[in-house]
Amino acid sequence: MIDTFEVGTFKGVQQIHHYIFQDVFDCARKIRTVNLSKGNFRFAPVGFLESNLEVIEKMPGSDFDSIIEKYVEMNVAHPFREGNGRSQ
Repeated sequence: MIDTFEVGTFKGVQQIHHYIFQDVFDCARKIRTVNLSKGNFRFAPVGFLESNLEVIEKMPGSDFDSIIEKYVEMNVAHPFREGNGRSQ
């Protein structure tokens, strides 16, 4: 099953999130519908989340630096209520 996950795509991140959390969270794989923050840091607002994910999806992932940039942007987007870091 894991070998069918799409590498470098948001769909792949959703697949990983679902695989890890399907028995833990009802919201596994689902994009969050509430704004989130941690300490003084606010993650991408819900109103911009889907468009942010589309931009991240188009980012290259062909070398180490571009993979890191994509990872950082996905972390800032924080698409799920729980388990973001563990699914990336």
